[in-house]
Amino acid sequence: MRPVTLAMVSAIAVIAAAQQPAHRDPGRPAAEEAARAERGPVDRRIPTPGTLAPVTERSALPAAAAAPPASNAGPAPARLAAAAAACREIRSPRPIGDDLLPSLEPLGPIETTKVDGFTDDYLYSPTGEFKIGTRREWGSTIIFFGFSGPEPGFNGTNAIDANDPGREVQAALYDAARLRQGCAWNASCLSRPEDGCGAEITYLGWNPVQGGNECRHGSETVSVLHEPGRLESTVTPRFWNPDWSAPDCRNRPCPSQPQAESLADVRYRQRLRFVDPQVVEMWMEYTNLSAIDHPPTVQEFPTLYGSFGKAGPDLRVVLDSEGNRILVDQPANDGFLTRAFLSVGGFVALQNRELEYGVGLFHENRQWSYQAWQRVGLFNNVRARFKFGLPAHGTVRGRAYLILGGFEAIREAAARLDARLPPFGELESPWPDEVVGDRLRVAGWVLDNREVVSLELLINGQPVASTTPSEARPDVCALWPGYSTCDEVGYELSLDLTGVPRCPHLLAMRAIDSDGNSRVIDRRRFYVGEAPDCDGGRCDPQPATHPVYRFYWARHGDADHSFSRSDQPPPDYAAEGVAFRAFSRSGDGLLALWQTYCAVCTDHLQSTDPHEAEEEYANAVLLGYCSRKPSQTAPRELRRLWSSAASDHYVSADPLEWQRAATQGYAFEGSCWVP
Repeated sequence: MRPVTLAMVSAIAVIAAAQQPAHRDPGRPAAEEAARAERGPVDRRIPTPGTLAPVTERSALPAAAAAPPASNAGPAPARLAAAAAACREIRSPRPIGDDLLPSLEPLGPIETTKVDGFTDDYLYSPTGEFKIGTRREWGSTIIFFGFSGPEPGFNGTNAIDANDPGREVQAALYDAARLRQGCAWNASCLSRPEDGCGAEITYLGWNPVQGGNECRHGSETVSVLHEPGRLESTVTPRFWNPDWSAPDCRNRPCPSQPQAESLADVRYRQRLRFVDPQVVEMWMEYTNLSAIDHPPTVQEFPTLYGSFGKAGPDLRVVLDSEGNRILVDQPANDGFLTRAFLSVGGFVALQNRELEYGVGLFHENRQWSYQAWQRVGLFNNVRARFKFGLPAHGTVRGRAYLILGGFEAIREAAARLDARLPPFGELESPWPDEVVGDRLRVAGWVLDNREVVSLELLINGQPVASTTPSEARPDVCALWPGYSTCDEVGYELSLDLTGVPRCPHLLAMRAIDSDGNSRVIDRRRFYVGEAPDCDGGRCDPQPATHPVYRFYWARHGDADHSFSRSDQPPPDYAAEGVAFRAFSRSGDGLLALWQTYCAVCTDHLQSTDPHEAEEEYANAVLLGYCSRKPSQTAPRELRRLWSSAASDHYVSADPLEWQRAATQGYAFEGSCWVP
């Protein structure tokens, strides 16, 4: 931890003395701030008095109470009344989000078609000139990228191979200890490779494939979310080889294999959006639903299967980032040819013979080791030799970019991306709305496609300290693998707040990279001194709170969210991290928050009434306590959501997630408030 003395943070004294008349969020355009000012402040501290009734008969969480207008907002807490003139309202900041580049505007529309015999979703570019499509029956893999054309569905400009569930743009995983059938069942492929079956792809071991399996059974698309300019999917992949876990080399015909419909023990999420006229960002996430640790090995994240002339252009020419042609001529399994090569610019391209049209793949983390595979008239792909593992109940994320056009256009677009991508990361300390004394611990992590050269700490919009990432964070680099600065991507420092007014303040971390890109990566509201008064009485100076973790399970259209005070997921559930913080002790105005379970309907129910729907739900477990109305110690609304189609209840304190859930058919049932 890097201590920061008061002399180094003298700007805080300036902030305290000035307490600017209008607070501006750092990193937010002035025009947007002005618009927010015109709408007036949103004060959730002083709720409308009275009992809060449920929204529906199903709901045992209190219904949301309307916040009073700003003119009715109460004064600063009584013990700070003398300093009321110095304390300005600091609203809880919006989440920064993980979009590094803005989506192109106007945001392109989305259409769903069935003209090619499948259910395909197409996202259009803002001008309508280009489109990218995914196929629900094949795990929402990308099956089209090209010109829009006059008609819905496919046309002859498609740069993507879309002939079966194994050949599109898709992500797939491997495990070196479970690489081949015959040794995958007991994870002995590293210690006893001779037990493995043949090198043919039909004998692959643990290998979840986004598109589907060798029997041409597509992976299950759990959900598809259409938002303006954004196409998002959640998928449960299938194992490529239905016999992968057999202790021998059996290879039964597909029609007789009940395992052909078995789903893998992972979940995949994908989000697509246009960030340049001919560039689509591909955000990817794999989550391990099992307690099995899959060690690092080379993965497909993603693989780009290009058209080979069957129903689109012949894109068999492979080029590295310097424009060198890669000769794919080394014999491999199943009659394929392959070639490993380097591409120092972080991208590769598949092109026609004239190099006038094709598709490129650029990795945000500047992957430079690649491999191409071909079989004339059948197979044409390229992928990064991207090495990472998937820990037990862990998650891995990445961003890649598909670029349409001739080679020179692809090279120029990749260079623009490489130069424009800003840093991203998190503030992990302090917690949102944490109450601190004379010292403030600031900690978190930051990543960039090149290098972060400076981190600037801002309080109420004023820079007060700077640092650089230097702390080892292997956990972050397991979540976002492949970045060149790993593992030293963490930061931690300590601020002396002696003399700083006992008021709310806004903390922000701004990162600057070696290309000069600057971005506020995260921000927090925090309080200096004792906690404010609550409900006219004295609050605990720092109410005890604890994290509540969320876990997810999905099978065949059914879904379930489970919550726990423990970070250890239940069997077959994926860990999704901290969902919210709850109060640890009972108190005035606090409600116990329970979770019960319905075994028949595979649903965990979160409720302030442990007896709600007790004819179906049982085994109540206390998650913590929440407030029946908002206050400065409980400013975050925790909403309960319900989907009858998925038979799933869950709670969320994230307004962006409320919006996404609504588009997926989830209904709002009630609220309480949490720290």
